[in-house]
Amino acid sequence: MDLKKIAIFGCGNNACELVRTLERYKIYPSIYVDSDTCKQGTYFLDRFLIDSPECLKSIRDYFVVITPSDSASISDLLISWNYRLDRDFTLQKDFIPMVLSFYCDKMLAFIEDNELNASFVFAPNLMRMTNCSHEEIALKYLKDVSDIKDRIPWLHSIPPHIKKCYQGLSYYSDDYVRSIFTGADVIERNGTYVQADLSSTYVNVCGGMRVTTDQPDVYVHSVHFIGSSYIYGFGVEDKHTIPSCVQRKINDSNLPYCCLNHGIRGLEFCDYLNKMKTIPVSKHDFVIIYLKDEQQIKDCLMRRKVPYIDTNEYLWDYRMDSIFFDWGSHLNYKGNIAVANIIYALLFQNLRNETLHFSQEVSLDIVETEEMNDWLGKISKEVQDMKSGTIGAIVAHCNPFTYGHYHLIQIASQIVDHLYVFVISEDRSEFPFSDRYHLVKEGVRDLKNVKVLPSGRYIISTVTFPEYFSKDTNQSITMDPTTDVEIFGNKIARALNIQYRFVGEEPKDAVTRQYNKCLRSVLPKYGVKLIEIPRIEKNGNIVSASLVRKLYHEDGWEMLKQYVPYNTLQYLKDRKDLCE
Repeated sequence: MDLKKIAIFGCGNNACELVRTLERYKIYPSIYVDSDTCKQGTYFLDRFLIDSPECLKSIRDYFVVITPSDSASISDLLISWNYRLDRDFTLQKDFIPMVLSFYCDKMLAFIEDNELNASFVFAPNLMRMTNCSHEEIALKYLKDVSDIKDRIPWLHSIPPHIKKCYQGLSYYSDDYVRSIFTGADVIERNGTYVQADLSSTYVNVCGGMRVTTDQPDVYVHSVHFIGSSYIYGFGVEDKHTIPSCVQRKINDSNLPYCCLNHGIRGLEFCDYLNKMKTIPVSKHDFVIIYLKDEQQIKDCLMRRKVPYIDTNEYLWDYRMDSIFFDWGSHLNYKGNIAVANIIYALLFQNLRNETLHFSQEVSLDIVETEEMNDWLGKISKEVQDMKSGTIGAIVAHCNPFTYGHYHLIQIASQIVDHLYVFVISEDRSEFPFSDRYHLVKEGVRDLKNVKVLPSGRYIISTVTFPEYFSKDTNQSITMDPTTDVEIFGNKIARALNIQYRFVGEEPKDAVTRQYNKCLRSVLPKYGVKLIEIPRIEKNGNIVSASLVRKLYHEDGWEMLKQYVPYNTLQYLKDRKDLCE
């Protein structure tokens, strides 16, 4: 397009990403937004207040408007100023996914070309949390702290929730809080951004990188953390950054890895790739790409079938106690420890596969007693009104929820007094856990003795049964799911008084057949009876999620009506429209 001028209305952080993208194509836009001046992350934008048609005289030539605002309101405004609107009038929701997709493609190509062991991890999001403290609930209704003109002074004033966040430290003081909310400057070096060196009691930067404590003197490989202020560790001291917390977990396992913190305050997604290019990564190193909880980026990864870790799903069963210190994803030391445990569990499995052959007993050690007890306590509260009589359980992926799943759950619910349906929480499938979980809850709403629950880390996860998540691409794999089944029988079933485990007969999936065989062998010693229920058929086809996914990709909407409930069908249609 022969663009002479581009006007951007109020895009905030996304405006920064857009400007950088356009400049790489040698397009230098004029930025018109809704505030006078602003610094967004590491990038400065000159901004001009739009309040009259005179403001647009300088861009009378052919131009594009990109806005996150309501299209009708912006359209009415421009029409009232006698501006012609055509196909080039663009909303942020239409354009930004293209920008993100562009960077995703570039990043994934770089990862593939360099054969990097990279994992995408999304930060917790306060607005998605349900198990919040009173202080965190109050934060949800606080105006976004990014709108507070003097954010640092606001934090230094020690609002009540800040004191609650940090007073658990034995050495807590108001001065301590003020010191950890004093960050190093961001500077440009060799075409990328680094933190300026800083020396203080609690916050230190050396060689452009935040100091990671407890690093081993001797190591073989590295774990590189890339991200913004969440990884850098704004609001925590050196030893409480996520890389430092992961380092201590690795040290406890005597693994020869050193964690390195490449986090930059205010780093935008468009700069992640440039940052990666400056980091020397060896063959067996790991790269953790830590991102803000952005659904648009998740969608980009899902379209490309790239797995990622959504920490929000793991933190469902974590005991929350004021871990957020602001409205978004910034965490105090408790929150960083929780996230580090999640990342470590992922890394530990990979490290085990890459470096050492651990015994089954070591795998069981991943399930920390305190964490397990906390999770079981949370689940027990969820089902406290369903503990009498006979209790059964189903573990289901529901990728997505089908009539086959409903049939299994319905039949099982008629056999027992109460039925727990654990939906696999791992986000290593085509449809994210949050969507799958919602579809199951909606799909079984008519079955009053059924309780839908997330599986967490302890039922068919990358910790207990990692092979499960490769079954779509490798049906010939031979594996031993004993760890997962032992945990269920010995810990979960006993704690929740589960007497029955229900599964569907599996005529095609070899991995699931192996799992069912292990269930049949192990569970009886814990007093749990396995019941297999025949699968239902429609038009000669077994109703399965794999068939549904195939029809979904082929746009077989008429056939899909036979295999999925209305809510699932509508979800699939909406998702297809979004992806296209």
